[in-house]
Amino acid sequence: MGVPIQIDHLDISGLNPRLRRFFAVETELFSPPDSVSTCCDGILGADFFRNHVLEFRQEPLPVVLVWSRSGFWFDGPWVEVSWSPEGYPVSGCQVTRQDDKSGPVISLDSVRWDTASDSTVELNPELRKIPKDLNIRWKLQCPNLVIAADIAATILENGKENSAVPNKGPVATVGMKILGRGPVVFDLPHGRIWFSKSSLNTLISENHSGVSLEYVFLKGDRELQVRDLRRGSRADPLIQA
Repeated sequence: MGVPIQIDHLDISGLNPRLRRFFAVETELFSPPDSVSTCCDGILGADFFRNHVLEFRQEPLPVVLVWSRSGFWFDGPWVEVSWSPEGYPVSGCQVTRQDDKSGPVISLDSVRWDTASDSTVELNPELRKIPKDLNIRWKLQCPNLVIAADIAATILENGKENSAVPNKGPVATVGMKILGRGPVVFDLPHGRIWFSKSSLNTLISENHSGVSLEYVFLKGDRELQVRDLRRGSRADPLIQA
């Protein structure tokens, strides 16, 4: 977990949260060559989220706005959220197969919201009922609200994570490719996550080119290389060449 430490003062861009107890841990979550540089100097966790209303915006520049929790209201639909025993924000939403006719109905009855995940939806590989066919399309639906439809999902390989926290338990993890489509507000003091109306209708960007790329280190430099060309895709001319 890390070494517990006590601090006298905390300032975050002029905000002075009443947090004094922290843990000293390794926080280099995203490192080269996949990322431009290492991140981060620190992580604000559940204690901070429980006491502040946080709005995440991606455009024109990524920013997190901290709002007063007293009487907060946002113009958009919301989803009820609670805390799991492990300390993660979770909701009673479902991730289901988009096409029930293509096989058995697959339904995951809870999701975890993770602002540290750069994926769309991550599925726990320990759930045996999840097929390994990554071409399956999925739908994320909360009570009376469809968050996203016709989306791809990632089945995590054992020991690999795209998030800052382990993917444990029979849940699907919803990452920033869904949450980052527009302003989203983590109003956890009131047990809600608010979505902007426009973001729910925004398509999720996907790679349809058939070309998979990855960054590697070559002679000390960060270089982008082709990892795979998928047959039967727009990359066919490159394969034939």
